[in-house]
Amino acid sequence: MSMSPDIMWQCVKKNSAFLRKSRNMPVMSAEPGNLCSLNSFKYSGLANRKVLDISPKIAGKKESIVLTLRHAKASRACRPSSMLVKSGVSKSGKKGTAAIVKVLSNRQDLLEESLTKYQKIRRSFKKKQLVVGLEDQRRPQTGDSPLGSLSLVLKGGDSFEMPELSHTSYGGVGCLVVLSAFFAAISVGSVEPLTYGIRYNGFNKYAEVDRVYHNGRYFIGPWNSFVLFPAVAQTIEFSNQPRLVSSGTRKDAHWHREGYAALHTRTKEGLALDLEVSLQYKLKENEVGLLYEEFNTNYQAMFTSTIRDTLIKAAAEYEAYQLWEERKQVGDRMQELVNEVLAVTYAECWGLQLLDISLPAEFDKSIVATQIQSQTIATMQYLQVATKTRAETRVIEAEFARKVKVIRAGARANYTLTTKVARAKAKQTILNAEASVLGQARTRLKL
Repeated sequence: MSMSPDIMWQCVKKNSAFLRKSRNMPVMSAEPGNLCSLNSFKYSGLANRKVLDISPKIAGKKESIVLTLRHAKASRACRPSSMLVKSGVSKSGKKGTAAIVKVLSNRQDLLEESLTKYQKIRRSFKKKQLVVGLEDQRRPQTGDSPLGSLSLVLKGGDSFEMPELSHTSYGGVGCLVVLSAFFAAISVGSVEPLTYGIRYNGFNKYAEVDRVYHNGRYFIGPWNSFVLFPAVAQTIEFSNQPRLVSSGTRKDAHWHREGYAALHTRTKEGLALDLEVSLQYKLKENEVGLLYEEFNTNYQAMFTSTIRDTLIKAAAEYEAYQLWEERKQVGDRMQELVNEVLAVTYAECWGLQLLDISLPAEFDKSIVATQIQSQTIATMQYLQVATKTRAETRVIEAEFARKVKVIRAGARANYTLTTKVARAKAKQTILNAEASVLGQARTRLKL
């Protein structure tokens, strides 16, 4: 019988050999399967049923990326020696990202941290390469040209000479090259990977909201630029737990995780409640232009305020015991309500996780005691069922043993009867034969 992740977390969060504590630092954990090495229920490799970790592996000159998951079979997941399964991840950014996204279909709250850690490991494997370019050699100046001739030596060893130019020719060509490069630079815009783009003209303040650009480079003309929006799921956390801040080459505005204090509200019966929630939302691709037209780029503050109010109202609809006993139903209901309010603002809720539910200490202790008692009662009931099954099995065994004895006794009796009948018939046959021979002898002897 597998234990509830919440009860497991209550047992190991302050009592584990993997804990690493330092002054003025969050409590860390060295347990296998912990993505960020933080002592948190979200990242715990001991309490969670869905575990994920990404780590580098170096064997000599070979460098690889290892993906760690919990075994899918419950029987294996309960054995420390076989509870974790390790597999390789492609170092190709596109393939590796796709593999991680596929694995995290049930843990969207770990998607951002997993991809960030994966990209950092990939960058740590890259080596500096020496790029050999062109070499220019100037010949000694002659009297024909003040600048002399320019000879370019290519990488393969071939060379060619450029015609001799005067100062005026060089200046004109240089200005033309500079102007061409300048206009090309201000006429080409790029949309970063994992983002959407809306073309914006800074001269006439016009935004092309009817077309959404994907990652790549585009010729958009001078005085135009792209307003970027994230194309991946964004995370909002209402939590008091310490967390690692995402960093990397992407801008925070497009690879985003917002952290806020836990939600403070009351249950239906009026008990104080601290609710820690993590959720992921994603902008609707076809409606990014409408989002920009209505909210510009300040939509994140509006999303946060709307989501906070929705979660507080949803939590107030439940009594304290329901938040424990019906936790999954509560989370599903909250996700449904958040998705409804985000749909009006051109987004959708991908996932919602209840990280922690803090009730008054006395009530919390009573609920834990009740849960432990329920587990004990369930264990005793299973023991009773097992005892009853064993007793019924013994009765069935005894009945089969009795039937075997009866069959054997009947077979033995049939054997004895058949043997005696056969012997009697044989003796009778012998007697009849002897009488017949004696009668024939008497006849022949005329006695």
